[in-house]
Amino acid sequence: MSVTRSLARVCARRPWRVLAAWLVLLAAGAALSALFLGSALTTDDNVSVRVESERAVDLVYARGGELPGTRATVVLVGRGAPATAGRVAGIVRARLPRDQRGTLRVAARPGADTAVVSFEDVDDLRYFLLERAIRAEAARRHAEALFYGYREIDDDFDSSAQRDLRTGELVGIPAALLVLVVVFGSFVAALVPLALALVSLVIGLGIVALIGQISPLSVFVVNMVFGIGLALGIDYALFVVSRYRDERRAGAAPAEAIEVAGATAGRSVLFSGLAVGLCLLAMLLVPETIMRSLGIGAVVVAGVAVLAALTLLPALLSLMGDRIEAGRIPLLARATRHEGAVWARVVAAAIRRPVLSLAVSIAVLLALASPVASLETGRAGVAILPSSTESKRAYEILRGSFDLGAQSPVLVAVDVRGAPELARRAPALVARIAADPAFGRPHVGRGARDLVVVSAPLADEPQSSRSREAVARLRSETIPALFGAQRSRVLVGGSTAFTLDFVKATEEARPAVFATVFALTFLLLLLAFRSLVVALKAVVINILSVAAAYGLLVLVFEKGVGAGLLGLQRVETVESWVPIFMFCVLFALSMDYHVFLLSRVRERYVATGDNARSVLDGVAATASLITGAALIIVVVFLGFALGELAMFQQMGLGVGVALLLDATLVRSVLVPSAMVLLGRRNWYLPRALRWLPEID
Repeated sequence: MSVTRSLARVCARRPWRVLAAWLVLLAAGAALSALFLGSALTTDDNVSVRVESERAVDLVYARGGELPGTRATVVLVGRGAPATAGRVAGIVRARLPRDQRGTLRVAARPGADTAVVSFEDVDDLRYFLLERAIRAEAARRHAEALFYGYREIDDDFDSSAQRDLRTGELVGIPAALLVLVVVFGSFVAALVPLALALVSLVIGLGIVALIGQISPLSVFVVNMVFGIGLALGIDYALFVVSRYRDERRAGAAPAEAIEVAGATAGRSVLFSGLAVGLCLLAMLLVPETIMRSLGIGAVVVAGVAVLAALTLLPALLSLMGDRIEAGRIPLLARATRHEGAVWARVVAAAIRRPVLSLAVSIAVLLALASPVASLETGRAGVAILPSSTESKRAYEILRGSFDLGAQSPVLVAVDVRGAPELARRAPALVARIAADPAFGRPHVGRGARDLVVVSAPLADEPQSSRSREAVARLRSETIPALFGAQRSRVLVGGSTAFTLDFVKATEEARPAVFATVFALTFLLLLLAFRSLVVALKAVVINILSVAAAYGLLVLVFEKGVGAGLLGLQRVETVESWVPIFMFCVLFALSMDYHVFLLSRVRERYVATGDNARSVLDGVAATASLITGAALIIVVVFLGFALGELAMFQQMGLGVGVALLLDATLVRSVLVPSAMVLLGRRNWYLPRALRWLPEID
């Protein structure tokens, strides 16, 4: 007797104990989330390796120097803004420490309705008091004060992420319920998977809150737990409930139907959960906060979803019995039964001309993937924030006429210890920076021991392509030309330099992530089907699907094709973590559907020996579940595409469209035509590998 069958039998025999245990877990998850989730999250992005930008900061601290101060900026909008700026400047001057009053700057154009007051940043308490006083003064003079700085940008990213989460909830949950009602033809049967998914979400967030007390996680992990938890929680419950209903219709007693569902669908859920978890764990190979956070959150909630499907669901089915069929909609039930026949006709048409079908489907995926050569990855800056946020409004005004880059200047630390001749090259460095229009006036710091510190504001927003190119040019051209073989003694830091290091660390980890996912996918499919061809073919097909999703991201977000029509932002770069996240998630989920489909095909092939007929029967038998499962994940992730932040729009659109392709074009045309062409070779296993264990 299988482990999953035994687990289902035990839980079905003691349903109230199982339900009580899960209610305790649910209460604990809710309490942990309420108490600790806020302190577990951070808006900071860090890398776990010591990159150059961080070494530059550490060196300045170690030598007793001072880092170049970031500037806080107030944009005043309204009639009489220049006059208001004078009053605001007086408030700032009175409250700034004496040694910082010289940093105060006022920029205003006569007759204009905007003015800017900026000053060197201060501690949090002083800044809070300044902000209150400035806003009150602006309101008295019928002007609006827009604050621009790292605090406001972080707050706006946080609040936008929360709004995107609410959008995902408002779209994803009702849409998923609608898909479930269509698949099951019953309201009660549709509510059970949704309830299990919500339980998984709450408990998963509680576990994430605990983990975050040890190592803070990105604020975006909440969005990811919601997306993955809702999608997988519903999918896994969908498989088990569907098999239970099939067994009851075939005449099995309720207890027997639960056991069979546990032995079949439960085992598929366990295998899928293992595969999904291993693929998502590969994200931990990326040494930066967002990817590690998303990987941890996704694995946690996927694990809870598997456990709920294998234990809580059998208990609920035991208590509900045939009441799960309550609220049936006969018309939808009949339509669901006809769906398999529709897909069977599509597959029959494809396999009548397998060469043409295979060529056309591959051509479509390659056409979608063709823009991938232009893929540029970067890190989110204020430019991708919604236009309604305070930081974005201030940015739009500053970008036109006022200083932007002083918000986060570039730092160059020259270590002259043991090499005093390097100090003589510092004036040339200052001159080269001053001559570059991408930088503002450079400044040479004082007080550091055996260290020359040069800082300079950027002419544009720190995360813009112009700023990134300027810092990259400083590192790759200016510094090597001036310092030659001793270039390693010169370190470049600052926000823009950290972005370059951040993206580089992510890109350097990409081959290891890809290789790990390739190897895990290949190995798991090889064990599941004892076929070298099936495993290799699945990896190649998944690569095509992911490449098509990447190409779509470039086409829509970088080139702007259809972005306005779809309500999406056009941006300079795709967020650096999005391609790796999409790769891991798409490989995990598409393998899930691939296993489900091929299991039925293999079952029919072993029974009949007819390859083409087995493909048709396999697609017809799995059509309803795969379509429903895929549509649930598609609508959940497309809910993110309706949000405000470009990074979630990219993730939502990429995952949603890729899974839609996987559940339609790949399943109905590419896989069947390839299997018909390969015939018996589909199940080829070399003699040297026949020692592998058989997994039923």
